[in-house]
Amino acid sequence: MIQLYLNPTAPVGVSVPCAQFVYYTFCRLMSTLPSPSNENFPLRFQIADGLDGSGKHTVYNQPNTNTSTKSVILFCSKAINIVNSSGKELWKNNCPNSLFSQRPIFLLVATENHDNIHQFMKDIINPETDQMKDQGFYFADDKHIFVDVVRSMLDGEMASISSGAGGSSCRLCTATQKELKDRA
Repeated sequence: MIQLYLNPTAPVGVSVPCAQFVYYTFCRLMSTLPSPSNENFPLRFQIADGLDGSGKHTVYNQPNTNTSTKSVILFCSKAINIVNSSGKELWKNNCPNSLFSQRPIFLLVATENHDNIHQFMKDIINPETDQMKDQGFYFADDKHIFVDVVRSMLDGEMASISSGAGGSSCRLCTATQKELKDRA
């Protein structure tokens, strides 16, 4: 289900709920495994996510049109692996850096700056990923799946925006905002 993100104080965008992406991706991957019902549950599903602005990416710049696409922020996610409760890896993404591994979650019409990213992360992405990390989800009605979310797909500008520049707290590590200020 694609949702239109309309917040009167923020830019416009379209999204697929992160939890929906994670659930459907997990189900698809489990359907490729030999006998998932015999595995040691709960399972742990690791995904990576991140975002980048379109600024200089030629894929977003459409020639011979009067549309400027240089103000687009794309948030993507990818599956990394599935591990059972005894630590056995059931599935692994053999090409995690491939373009074909990335799945778009959110497309935001905005420039890549602190205010837009901070609000987008605070209002949309962080609550969804925090809920997935805290609660996980259930597969086949009774099998609990834990979700590990690693925010690793960031360029330098996004990393500085996400890691405390401009007063936001760090989302890349477990340090608190006070600890970050004390180190500076």
